[in-house]
Amino acid sequence: MSQISQKLLEKQIALAAVDRAVAAELSAIHGAHGGKEISQQTYNAWKKGRVPTDSYTTTLAQWLGLPVDEIAAMLAADRAAGGPSRLSAFTSLAYVAERGKIADRKEGKYRFAGQRPVPEGRYVMQVDTKVMEPIFHVGTQIWLDPAPMARPGNEVVVHSGGFGWLGILRDWNGTTAKIDRPATGPLELKGVDAIHVVILSSRV
Repeated sequence: MSQISQKLLEKQIALAAVDRAVAAELSAIHGAHGGKEISQQTYNAWKKGRVPTDSYTTTLAQWLGLPVDEIAAMLAADRAAGGPSRLSAFTSLAYVAERGKIADRKEGKYRFAGQRPVPEGRYVMQVDTKVMEPIFHVGTQIWLDPAPMARPGNEVVVHSGGFGWLGILRDWNGTTAKIDRPATGPLELKGVDAIHVVILSSRV
């Protein structure tokens, strides 16, 4: 856990607030300084160890009630330390094994069973399709996290219409996502329910 994440967690516990409420408070402060909205996912990622960029220094200082210089020093120290490794940060929290089962190998499409077809927590899948070669070969395991904000260039699973589509995110406008698959080319998906980021993989 980073210094900043520890401070955030302590303040949240003291306030007995849920993540959504904290994100709203941070967004209001950040917006007053001309910044963009801070999503619940972003705040949750900070709380779990991701180090915020320096653009959030003033916002964090104001919400935590600490001097700006102290927050800046914490951010610099967390960044220098590298934070928790991607593997340790992931494996320290529970995940559900193999939530996705291949539905169409040619299309790189997975089906997610259960009452919630879109996983709400971290999960691991096995790549059973060639659409992502040479990035992910058949047999590679990938770990996914709903918390990080998906950005162009991320390897992702896009959830749409009860299926998950493996690819590289190229564009996302809030409802429609465009992904690339090295072996088969681009694909546009409409009515997107969620986009989950691949945070770790076992290369073969």
